Amino acid sequence: MLIVVLIYIMLLAIVLGLGYWSYVIGRREWSDAAGDVIPVTYFFVGLLLAGMIQGSMQETVTLIVGGLLLSVANFGLFLWGKHRASKA
Repeated sequence: MLIVVLIYIMLLAIVLGLGYWSYVIGRREWSDAAGDVIPVTYFFVGLLLAGMIQGSMQETVTLIVGGLLLSVANFGLFLWGKHRASKA
């Protein structure tokens, strides 16, 4: 049980860190390609993991949709950073 909790804490730290860096990349007004790298990579890693698990169809769809939602959230943070930088 402790191992599962530690894994979830590590994943939460990774997701929050990626979101923060997406925001920082947007604030620094880097190109749109730089802001696309993190969400696209995150989504493809999620697809890879969903394929490796080979669970039921419901588990696979849940993993794919979850990865897609996190990718959209990271891209949203990048766009928010770009918007904040353009206002300053």
